[in-house]
Amino acid sequence: MSKNEQEYKICPECNYFCAIGEEHNFCPYCGDKLVDKCAECGKSIITPYASFCSKCGTAYPGREKIKPNKYKH
Repeated sequence: MSKNEQEYKICPECNYFCAIGEEHNFCPYCGDKLVDKCAECGKSIITPYASFCSKCGTAYPGREKIKPNKYKH
């Protein structure tokens, strides 16, 4: 990760996000557990609106409902 990249935690249910350094572990709006890494490869989330991991293409939990990744092999 470069020095300028921010890491995020995202909510798989309602799309809330916050910076990794914030104390939230659960979404303050819906109560779901926040996700901070790709479950498949472990890469940190660096784009809070992303639906898929930028390293391996795996859908983040809850984000696969948004739009399928037609480029995943």
